[in-house]
Amino acid sequence: MDLSSLLFFRHCADFDELTIKKNAIVEFDAYLEMHQKTATELLYEPVLIDENAVVGQRSILLRGSVLSVGSSVSPNSTVLPGEEVPVGSIIAMNPGVVIPRPDDHNAKDFVKASATGGHHTMAGNKAALKHQEEATAQGVPAGGGGRRASVAGKGAGRASVQGKAAAGGRCSIRDLSGKLVAAESLTIDTNVKQVDMVIIGAGTCGLIAAEEIKKKGKSYMILEKSADVGGCWLHAANKTSHVAVSEPSYRFNYDHKGKYPSDFTGRDELLKDAKRYIAAHDLAVTHQAQVTKVEKDPDGWIVTYVLTASKMCTVKCKGVFMALGAQQTPRLIKLSGEESFTGTISTGIQDHMPVDKFKEAKVVIVGGVAFACENLRTALLHGARHVTVI
Repeated sequence: MDLSSLLFFRHCADFDELTIKKNAIVEFDAYLEMHQKTATELLYEPVLIDENAVVGQRSILLRGSVLSVGSSVSPNSTVLPGEEVPVGSIIAMNPGVVIPRPDDHNAKDFVKASATGGHHTMAGNKAALKHQEEATAQGVPAGGGGRRASVAGKGAGRASVQGKAAAGGRCSIRDLSGKLVAAESLTIDTNVKQVDMVIIGAGTCGLIAAEEIKKKGKSYMILEKSADVGGCWLHAANKTSHVAVSEPSYRFNYDHKGKYPSDFTGRDELLKDAKRYIAAHDLAVTHQAQVTKVEKDPDGWIVTYVLTASKMCTVKCKGVFMALGAQQTPRLIKLSGEESFTGTISTGIQDHMPVDKFKEAKVVIVGGVAFACENLRTALLHGARHVTVI
C-alpha cells in the first residue's frame, strides 16, 4: 500500500498479497475478497489496485481482479474473479461490465457510458462468460436465476400478475380475507391515470426503484396488494429472521444521522427502517391495489389493478418494474400418517412455529432453500437436539 493512497473501507476477506498503489482510493464499505472456497479446495489470488484507480462505495473486488492505471469501479458494482479492468476504464453494474472511459471525464459522460455500455463490450462479454463457466463448473446456477425483480420488456405484457385476467378487463380476484371477488361486484374507475413508471410491489426492491425513478424526475406509481410495505419481510419472515449479509450491504439510502441499523438486521428493525426511508424520500404507495393484468400498448404499457377489492382501475405508463419478490405463500403438502404425529407441524414462516417447541426436539425440515436454512439455524439456536433437512 502506497503512502499517498486512501482507504476508507471496513470489509475485507483474508488478505493475501493485496497491492494498492500510489494515489488509489478505496471508498467506504468496499469489500475486497482474496479467496474462494469450492467443494475440494480453497483458492487464493491477489487483488491489485493500480495507480490512480478508484474503488467506489459498497463495490466488491473478487479474487484475482486487477484495476489498471486510472480505472474506476462505480459504487455498488462487482469486479468478477480474475477480471482485469483495462487502463482508464470504468466498471459498472452487478456483476460488473467494463466500459471504456470517454475522453471527457465529467459526470454526464460517466453516467451515459455506464448506462449504454451494457454487455455490448468485449471485456464485458469476456467477464460474463468467465463467470458463467466458473459457476457451471461448481454446479451453481449463473446469471439471473436469483433475481427478485424484472423490468417488463418486449413480449412480457401478456402475463397476468396476482390474479386472473379475462377478455375485456373482467377478472376474479381475492380480497384481503382470501374470499374470491367476482367481476360483477367491481365498480369501474373510468379515470385512466398516466405516469412514467408503474412499480408492482412495495418491498425493499420496489421502494428503492421508486426512489431511483423519482430522483431522475420521472413520475411513478407503486401498487402494493397488501395494507403495508415490506414485501417478504412483512408477509413471510419470522421474528427471528434477519438479513444474511452485514448491514451496509442491505441499507436503505437516506441520512441515518449516525443511527444505523444493527449488523445482520432483524425483521422488525428492517420494516421500521423501510418506513423511515419512505418518509425521508416522500414516496407514495397505493395500498390494497392488486394487479390483475399488464399488457403492451402502442404508447407503452397498460396496467389494470383492483383497489380495495372493489374498484377496477387502469394506469398507462412508459414502463413497468415488477418487484414481485420472493414466494410468500407456503406450499402445503399432506404426508401419509401425518394425522397420527404427536409433535408440532409448522410452515416455518410468519411466526407459525413457536421457537420454544425446538428445545430438546428432533426436527425435520422439508425443503432446502432460504427459510429452510433459517429454520435450521433457529432450531439449533433454541436447543434442538438434532435437525434433518430433506
